[in-house]
Amino acid sequence: MIEIVDILHEMQIPYTMVITRATEFTSTRAILWPRKSTKDLTPSPCFDVACVEVAGQFPIKTEAEFDRLTFGSANGLLKEAAVDEDTLKCLISKIAKM
Repeated sequence: MIEIVDILHEMQIPYTMVITRATEFTSTRAILWPRKSTKDLTPSPCFDVACVEVAGQFPIKTEAEFDRLTFGSANGLLKEAAVDEDTLKCLISKIAKM
């Protein structure tokens, strides 16, 4: 895992990391989600993509935004924050060579 984080830093790719318990209490899982920098995104009035959304939690900013949120709109915001396909292919290639 540390090597993958090093590659993300080397390529200057922001990422979200979620660390959670595995099915047994003696081990953990780490999920890395490469993403665009939040400085390049228009802030959403609904939720911040750099937070914990990759883990399936969406801290919604206001009740009105919660009422308007749909699967499609949430998915759109996540897709907007995803790294482009060329960057992802390059990242996968570097990880595969480890």
